[in-house]
Amino acid sequence: MVKSRFTNLVCILVTVMMIVVTVGFMFGETLGLQTVIADSAADEKGIFSDRDLDGTWDEDSAVQIDISDSSQTGGEGYYWLDGDLWIVTKGVYVLSGTLEADHQIIVEAGSAKVQLILDGITVENLTKAPIWVKKADKVFLTLPEGSENTVSLSGTLDEAQTREEVNAAVYSRSDLTINGSGSLTVTSADYNGIRSSDDLIVTGGTITVDAGENGLVGHDSVRICGGTFNVTAGKDGIKANNDTDEEKGYVVLAGGTFNITADCDGIQAETALTVSDGEFVITTGGGSSEAEMKTEEFGQMGQMGQMPGGQMPAPGENGEMPAPGEDGEMPAPGENGKMPAPGENGEIAAPAESSGESAADEEMTEVSEETTETTTEETETS
Repeated sequence: MVKSRFTNLVCILVTVMMIVVTVGFMFGETLGLQTVIADSAADEKGIFSDRDLDGTWDEDSAVQIDISDSSQTGGEGYYWLDGDLWIVTKGVYVLSGTLEADHQIIVEAGSAKVQLILDGITVENLTKAPIWVKKADKVFLTLPEGSENTVSLSGTLDEAQTREEVNAAVYSRSDLTINGSGSLTVTSADYNGIRSSDDLIVTGGTITVDAGENGLVGHDSVRICGGTFNVTAGKDGIKANNDTDEEKGYVVLAGGTFNITADCDGIQAETALTVSDGEFVITTGGGSSEAEMKTEEFGQMGQMGQMPGGQMPAPGENGEMPAPGEDGEMPAPGENGKMPAPGENGEIAAPAESSGESAADEEMTEVSEETTETTTEETETS
C-alpha cells in the first residue's frame, strides 16, 4: 500500500514537472526570451577573466590622448590620419574629449590586447562606425567611475563601411569587453548599437543603447555579470546569433539590471540562454496593446473561438446558444452563415430569410470588438 502511494506521488511530481516545462516553452516567446536548451559552453564558471572583471589600469604606463586635438601627429602606439585616431599597438590608452564630427576611433593592433579607457568622450559620425575594432586579439572598453561617454551613428553607412559590414555604432571584429562603473550611451539610428563578431562581455557600467536594429550583439556569445542596461531596439535587445557551432551562439546573464524594449525578442540566443541572476523588465513587440490577436488550430474545429463555418453561431431570442441535435452535432448554419435561433419549444427553428443584422448580431459585434483588446503578445526572430 505504501509502495503504491509512493508510486502515485512520483507520477504526480513528474506530471507537474512536464506541465511546467511545456508551459515554459509555450510562453517563452511571449516573454521575449528566445531559448533553445542545448549542451553548450554556456557555463558560468571560467567565462569571465580577471581582466574582464577588473576594470582598472596602471595610470603611470597608460597613454593619454585628448581626442579633441586631431592636429597632433601621434604618439606611442597611435597616430592620426585624416582626422581619424588609429590605435596600432598593445597598450592602455586613456581617451578624453570630443572627436571632430564624422571621424572614427579605429583599432588595428594585430594579435595584441588593447584597453581603451573612455574617460568622458563624445564621438559622432553620420556615415561610419564611430568606434571600429578592425583587428586585435581582444579590446577592453573601460568606463572610469563618474565618466559619461557618448557614441552616435546617426546616418546611412557609406559604401566602404557597408562593404566591410561594419553595421554598428560600436563594432568589433574581435572579442570585446566593457567594464568599469561609468556610463556609455550609444545611439545607432538604423543599425546595431554594440556588436562583436566574436564574444561580447560586459561586467559593469551603465549601458544605454537606442538602436534601429539590435541593441547588443555578440556573434559567438554575450556574457554579462553586472551593470545596468537600458536598451531600446528595432529588432532584438540582446542577441547571440552564431548558428554554425553548437558550442557558440549562447547568452549568459549572471547579474545586472535590464530594462529592454524591443520590437522582436528581448533576449535571443541561438543555442542556449542561461540566466542565474539579475533584474529584468522586458517589453517586446510594442507591448500587448500593439500585438495582434493570436489564434491556434484545434483539429477540425478550425481556429480557436470559431466554428468550421468561420463564424460563431448567433444567440437565440433568449440570449442562449442553440442546443445540439440528438446525435450531438451542432445544427447547420443558416443562409447568412449564422446558426438559427431556437424556437419556443427548444427546437431549432428554420433559417430566417432576412439577411440583415439582428440586435443579437450587433451585440456579438460589440463583444468581438471588445475582445480584440485582450491580446497575446507575439514576437519574431531575425
